[in-house]
Amino acid sequence: MSLMTSFGVGVSGLNTAQNSLNATAHNLTNVDTKGYVRQQVLTVDKEYERTATLRYMDQTGHGSIVDKIRQLRDRFLDDSFRRESGRQGFYNAQAEIVTEVENLFGELQGTTFQSSMQDLWKSVQELQKEPESVVARTSLVETAGTFIERCHTITTQLKSLRQDINLKIENNVKRINEIGVRLDQINDEVRKEEVIGQSANDYRDERNKLLDELGSYVKVSYKEVKDGSVLVTVEGTQFVTEFGVNEIGLKTTDDELKLHTPVWNFDINDDKEPREVFNFDFPPTSAADTDIGSLKGLLLARGRQGRYTDIPVQPKPEDYEEGEDDEHYISAMRAFEQAKVNYNNTVAPSLLTNTEAQFDQLIHGLTTMINDILAPNLTATWTDGGVPVWKNSEGKVLEGDEIPNIDISDLEDYKIEEKDALGNPTGRYKVSILDVKNAPVSADKTKTPGNALFDRKSTPRYKELDVEMDGKKVMLYNSEDYDPNYEGSKYSMFSMGEIEVNKQIRENVSLIPLSYNTNTGDYSMDIAAKLNKVWDEKFAVLNPNTLTKNTFMEYYTAFTSEVANTGHTLKAMAKSQETTTQSVDNQRQQVLGTSSDEELTHMIKFQQAFNAASRYITVIDEMLEHVVTRLG
Repeated sequence: MSLMTSFGVGVSGLNTAQNSLNATAHNLTNVDTKGYVRQQVLTVDKEYERTATLRYMDQTGHGSIVDKIRQLRDRFLDDSFRRESGRQGFYNAQAEIVTEVENLFGELQGTTFQSSMQDLWKSVQELQKEPESVVARTSLVETAGTFIERCHTITTQLKSLRQDINLKIENNVKRINEIGVRLDQINDEVRKEEVIGQSANDYRDERNKLLDELGSYVKVSYKEVKDGSVLVTVEGTQFVTEFGVNEIGLKTTDDELKLHTPVWNFDINDDKEPREVFNFDFPPTSAADTDIGSLKGLLLARGRQGRYTDIPVQPKPEDYEEGEDDEHYISAMRAFEQAKVNYNNTVAPSLLTNTEAQFDQLIHGLTTMINDILAPNLTATWTDGGVPVWKNSEGKVLEGDEIPNIDISDLEDYKIEEKDALGNPTGRYKVSILDVKNAPVSADKTKTPGNALFDRKSTPRYKELDVEMDGKKVMLYNSEDYDPNYEGSKYSMFSMGEIEVNKQIRENVSLIPLSYNTNTGDYSMDIAAKLNKVWDEKFAVLNPNTLTKNTFMEYYTAFTSEVANTGHTLKAMAKSQETTTQSVDNQRQQVLGTSSDEELTHMIKFQQAFNAASRYITVIDEMLEHVVTRLG
């Protein structure tokens, strides 16, 4: 090796040591910078000079060069952290919402909803003691009003909570798009830097920090291509591509709720609508990695508005002419089983939807059972060509003289086709009319029957027909029939937000029908007793997966217990995920984190290497000087 070549070896050592010192200093400068990843200089041998001899090929080294300055990351730990932090976000989002729901019912603090139910029950008990008492009647009306007002308050608060979640969804989508745009910009910067041989590690730090944040919102996957840019997919769909960003849009419902649904504007489904980002056909699970991302957690918890009709009711054989062998019963059971699957897949996983549906079922059951005592109906059911079966409000099949003296053909124009649990027509028809014969009447001079305690805001309870029965006009019950697929269909159910105390009874408590319809003016103790007995009746199951029917108080206890259990589970999952995420992050920080002590050790090592290279050059310089001055 010549002396001039030896100079080159020394200079390469200086350069290598200097670059290592610079990287170490950069690490020390950013030791407390969040998101910074430790950098390391990789050196390799320069090309060798090969000289052939008689026996072998001789090689002469030319020093070392810097191959690249790399970031110390573990791709596996990065993927694990982003997956687990996304799962933590999913459960955290729901745990926060279930806490809000628990507070709405005030079971842990404030005035509980259960106390409103108990107050209504107490007023009924007082009414049973003195049905003629104006004080007792007024108390019933007032407590009923307070009960409905509390129902409306909870309903309004649930809607407000849904709107808050809706806003969070909108903000999350906005932030996700901002991250996508910035990732695309960073990809351009990385390409520009690295194509000319410069290090773009600081841009990579920012990019990885953004990927960490994106992973908390949605399920992401990504890969780095040869030019240094990163391609990102969200929920299996391309998000950041080589050509730009496929931003997420929002599809908004046209009702008063204005609910947002994230969609891919660039992709159209079979219905010519933008394809939704998330698929909620099945409940999210950890096994399938479908429980990832706070955005998905918010969407799942928010759901849509829940109604009591979302809870399928198992058909009863006694409601069919041939019992369990009736083809309509068999068909209804098949529909119920499918509706139960749909409930478990779409309604039950949504915290707000399920809460509203179960709460609505409680309110619907209580108001309709009280109404059916004060204003009882007779209901006929039949199939085409079949014989009508009449039942009273208690479900008893009427026979002989009990059957209403009316031709069913006179009610043909007012029949309603029943629907199964899936909302499909069953081929059975029904019609309900006021049971004038057994209905109690008001205490005033009019002796009016059919005054229910609770009304629907948009629909009166009865419609007077030009049809007579026993010399009196038939009062047709306006059924709770609603077809969301029919544009002209009006929502007229005894449901949250639709119920109010009868305005006429509010103005005149004597209109509460508690008297016999025998024109004697005597008060019916039986009616007051039936009202009191309502609280002991088993009226509904909490959901289609249980068989046990509950009284109103039992139902509310089971309802609040389910909310509490759901909250406990979600909070436990969130806590567990927080521990898992922190554990993975700790492992990750051991790889990418910067230790000042370790870097100072490296600085001493590279300083010594620099000094050694300097001393090497000094020696070569002295040798060259000796050759020139002494031998020149």
